This record gives sequence, structure tokens and C-alpha cells, in this order.
Amino acid sequence: GGVTYKSGSGDYAEWLEREDITEIIEPGDVVGVKGGKISKNTEDAELLMIISVDPIVLGNTPEEGKEANYEKVAFMGQVPVRTYGRVRKGDILVATGGNNGEAIGVDASDITPDQLNKVVGVAWSDSYNDNGVSYVKASVGLKTRDVSEILIKQENRLLNLEEELYSIKRFLGLDAEAKK
Repeated sequence: GGVTYKSGSGDYAEWLEREDITEIIEPGDVVGVKGGKISKNTEDAELLMIISVDPIVLGNTPEEGKEANYEKVAFMGQVPVRTYGRVRKGDILVATGGNNGEAIGVDASDITPDQLNKVVGVAWSDSYNDNGVSYVKASVGLKTRDVSEILIKQENRLLNLEEELYSIKRFLGLDAEAKK
């Protein structure tokens, strides 16, 4: 029973309208979504997503003849993403903020709170290109588990730092202040 789709592609995508139809947007680019329209400008974006290469499922088909005003945007699955610098499997992929369609790989233990709203996916392949642009396979979609794991690690780091500070204050004889 049921229906099975088979393909070498690995993502579900939807057509989203371009904010500026003259902007060059290519498969694998990181884009920002504002009011349902896309651009490589990721500043103040409501969502950050990746342009699909060849989706297995494609929804939200534009009116015939207006396809050039739209791009296929990956919502879930596996998609190549344009990255800058070295990326390792398991890295969190974060938009560079340069409005250039690129992401960087950040180890989950090193991610900063201000990078959390710039996450576009998780790297499933490596890139050893230290100073250039390459493509890695990314897992995209809802990543609540990944974000919660990052927050738990950061909370643990904070608790460890508080313990160290308390120990230092106790060593220095500042116990009364350390307990506050």
C-alpha cells in the first residue's frame, strides 16, 4: 500500500517569488525570506533557506509564464549549499551575513547565540577548502532537536563557568560575595 517516489534528488521544495527579479540567485544559494519573497539579502529575514537544485517534490507552482520571477526553495530534505571555508560533517551551517548566498560551518559547541537565528541546516558532507567557496550536502528542515542540543551545551558551559567563578572567589576569601 501507499505511494513511493524514487529519485536521485533529496528535497521537498516550493516556488517562492523573488524580491528583485534581476538579482542573480543560483541553486545552492542561501536566501532570506521576507514577507514570502526571497533575496540573497539575509539581514532581518524571517527565515533563511537554500535554493534547491532538483527537488523530488515541488509545490506552489507559479502562473504559467511567470516562472522567471520565482525560485525553487528547499523546505525539507537534503540539498547542496554554497559554503565558504572548511566545513565538517555535523557542523551547523550558518549564513555568513554577507548577502552573498554563502554559509559557513560552525561546530555545535562553538555556535554563539547570535548565530542561532542564522542557521540554514546541518552539514552531511565535508569541505576542505579553507579559503574558498565549495558545496556541501546539507540537511534542511525543522531542527528543533539540534537547536535544543546547542542550548543545552551552552547552558552547561555557563553553569561550569559559574562554578569556576565561585571556586575562585572562595579561594580568594570572597565566600560571602560568592554565595550571592
